[in-house]
Amino acid sequence: LVGAFDHLGGEIATGAFAAATPSFYFLPQQKGTWGPFEARPFEPISGSVSDLTAASAGSAIQLGLGFLFETGYLAVAGLESPASNSLYAVMVETESLLLATGVDALIKRLVGRCRPRAYDPRTSACREYDAFPSGHTASIAAFAGARVARTALTPWNEAAPIRVSGLVVAEACTVVTAILRVTSGSHSWEDVLVGALVGHAAGIGLELIHQPARFGDGKDGAPATIAEPTDVAFSARPPQGPYVSWAGSF
Repeated sequence: LVGAFDHLGGEIATGAFAAATPSFYFLPQQKGTWGPFEARPFEPISGSVSDLTAASAGSAIQLGLGFLFETGYLAVAGLESPASNSLYAVMVETESLLLATGVDALIKRLVGRCRPRAYDPRTSACREYDAFPSGHTASIAAFAGARVARTALTPWNEAAPIRVSGLVVAEACTVVTAILRVTSGSHSWEDVLVGALVGHAAGIGLELIHQPARFGDGKDGAPATIAEPTDVAFSARPPQGPYVSWAGSF
């Protein structure tokens, strides 16, 4: 597909930038004086479950679910080759995840807030300074942000509830992850709130520069195809300039 900003070069630049931002994790960690909202002991069960709702495992699950939801949406809406076309949405969500992770890492390294589980209120001593913002929450919120924008740009039709379902799942996982990160003693409430904002901003921004286009409704038994913006449903970018599909057609 054409890619970000309706241009293949824009897609390459956007993807490269998003992929590079997690390198901020290699910056030296600053040690700030901002303590947690309250000291909390580490609760390992909550921490382990949050690794399944977010982080690497949770992100892999969301990518798989996102692929299934988008394939289902495109299939019901009647687009030809729905599985291959849904990879466009997977690409956008992957870039959103990378960008949110990188921005989160940069803020962490600069702010240096103490984690609740690592703070001694008696001496104000700290062992971990990477609490703000929550990376787990930012990672899962990136999926929610991309789906917020995608769903908002989708006209209501018989396929639209499938995209709404994908959004609900991502938002629910964001809320659950935020709660688990606080109860596990890994973060304060400010950390998860800002993490959610970072993730949503990354997802919404990247989805908007990859705005889904409308596609035809497959009248007279013909499969639906990418078409003019007067048609009924949404898929990938419109054919402004050369158009290349994931299936290899030109």
